[in-house]
Amino acid sequence: MAAGRLEAIWKKRAHRGPMDAQVKASVIAGKGLEGNADASRTRQVTLIEREVWEALTAEAGTDAPAARRRANLMVSGIRLADSRGRLLRVGAVVLRIAGETKPCERMDEVQPGLRGLMYRNWGGDISVGDPVEWINAESRLPKAFFLDLDDTILNDSGSVDACWREACSIGAAERGLAADVLFDAVKASGQWFWSDPERHRVGRLDLRSARTEVVRLALKNLGLECGELASIIGDSYHDRREASLEIFPDALETVEWFRAHGCRLALLTNGNGRPQRRKIEKFGLGAFFDSILIEGEVGFGKPDRRIYEMALERLAVRPADVWMAGDNLEWDVAQPQKLGIFSIWINASGNGETKLGGVRPDRIVRSLSELKTECPIK
Repeated sequence: MAAGRLEAIWKKRAHRGPMDAQVKASVIAGKGLEGNADASRTRQVTLIEREVWEALTAEAGTDAPAARRRANLMVSGIRLADSRGRLLRVGAVVLRIAGETKPCERMDEVQPGLRGLMYRNWGGDISVGDPVEWINAESRLPKAFFLDLDDTILNDSGSVDACWREACSIGAAERGLAADVLFDAVKASGQWFWSDPERHRVGRLDLRSARTEVVRLALKNLGLECGELASIIGDSYHDRREASLEIFPDALETVEWFRAHGCRLALLTNGNGRPQRRKIEKFGLGAFFDSILIEGEVGFGKPDRRIYEMALERLAVRPADVWMAGDNLEWDVAQPQKLGIFSIWINASGNGETKLGGVRPDRIVRSLSELKTECPIK
């Protein structure tokens, strides 16, 4: 496959400001060129072809420099037309082409009629002179894929509020409480309980007891000391959560698809071994994974680096050859990235980017199945 060349890099200094030429630039996944003004989530990096720019400006009767197009990158020797959805490697960076950028009225400021002619007919470092080439579909896939279980493959949290409301209704009837008041108290107690990493680690290894403790604290905050009632509500909630567990649409098909296309798979999940194994068996997941690492079975879990290193060893792969996907920014993104693993955040709600803080996922998707549809191997 013929490779093109990165001819120029520009950063926009400010909105409607000048384009400053660069020899080298850093590209931030999900953001664009570091220090570039006006980048958006949907348009992070813009590109032009040198050959197209030169042909259009010649036809318009001008030799205006390509910086006047106000794009970030200029490439040569590779066609960008009709490339929507394709992956383009520029040096160490991979860009996904989202579509064409419409020429604005400023193109007619470069040369009258240029805009009309244009209407006719994508983290790492890049440097002028880097090769530019399309990536074959087969080369998009990693050698191995590490996957989270809960809220990645299984919809574990989708029924939380409904299950708490039902369980609180039972408890409220026992003591003549307003169900909404008890529900609000339980939600506040749960938020406090699970916010501490060590409490979270211990609690997730015995969820039934942890959930009962959350209710006990909520009742205490309402002026009630009743361990028996806390157990009734906690057990009711726990059993309802177990019964409501579902697999995400297309998740199993996606796991099977990655395995069928040569990816070695590891399942990395926190929690007690017995309930996690029951989930795996219930949905027939075991046969798809080369290795299953459960916190309660191996003695440590995410975000302990040993769990990722164990998966790397068992699958005999390097971090650079691995993807990790999950819904937890610390466990499934930040920590794997420290080891050099390409990390994908599953942001199911689509509105959780305010939670990113300093974490910068390599990819953000709404569901696991989105990864399969974006790698169309035939």
